[in-house]
Amino acid sequence: MAQPLTFDSVYRAVSEAALHHGIEYDEQMFYGRRRQYPIVVARSTVGYILRSNLLWPFCVVGKMIGRDHSTVVYYARVYPDRVMTDPTTSAVYERSCNNLGIKPSLDLCKFKPVKKIRFRPSRKKQQEKESDDYIVPLNYTAAERKAIRNRNRDRKTYA
Repeated sequence: MAQPLTFDSVYRAVSEAALHHGIEYDEQMFYGRRRQYPIVVARSTVGYILRSNLLWPFCVVGKMIGRDHSTVVYYARVYPDRVMTDPTTSAVYERSCNNLGIKPSLDLCKFKPVKKIRFRPSRKKQQEKESDDYIVPLNYTAAERKAIRNRNRDRKTYA
């Protein structure tokens, strides 16, 4: 007979699955205010498994993961689509279900998870080409600037 699923067993299974896929966190990060992608993957996986497989109420699941019940409602609504499209979330979900001994109830992503996060390459700065029609700025003297201001002021009054 299999042991009944509890919050602690689900939390341990998800943390082992996340660690296997390169997501490291501790309890303080899990319950903290951070909203970084790896922590959200682990937190939403725990919340979804507790809600869908154990049929816990939203408010209880929210208290267990340190979030409001509306966050758990959001996880329940968005998580199935995320598992189908995001390889990392899908891999963590599949592995944690295997660790718990339950069958994954969602369609999994067909792509393999990426271990390394890739950053966009920085755009190369284009060098300005020198041309012959470059206008050389003039450095006016104080007297010349005053004469230009007076001339412009006189034009405005007569126009």
